Amino acid sequence: MAQRSSVFDNIDDWSLIIDTRREATTSDQALCGRVVAEFKDAIIVLNFGQYQTNKFLVPKSKVDGFDGTRVHLKIPQTNLFLFCY
Repeated sequence: MAQRSSVFDNIDDWSLIIDTRREATTSDQALCGRVVAEFKDAIIVLNFGQYQTNKFLVPKSKVDGFDGTRVHLKIPQTNLFLFCY
């Protein structure tokens, strides 16, 4: 797998990411939705589909980092369903 060229920041304060509804992508670069909230040690990602809204509760331990534009997750799109709620 190719390394990303951008430097990821550790995320200490999620408020800017949540307030601006930043996009989240999986480890295989698939867009999975927008970060809309924190809940305990997890983030809530919403994906507004054509017919339904998918909601994911993703542990912060599964976050790879933030590149200033997107939150990158450590999980591939095929495993995202494990975090549906």
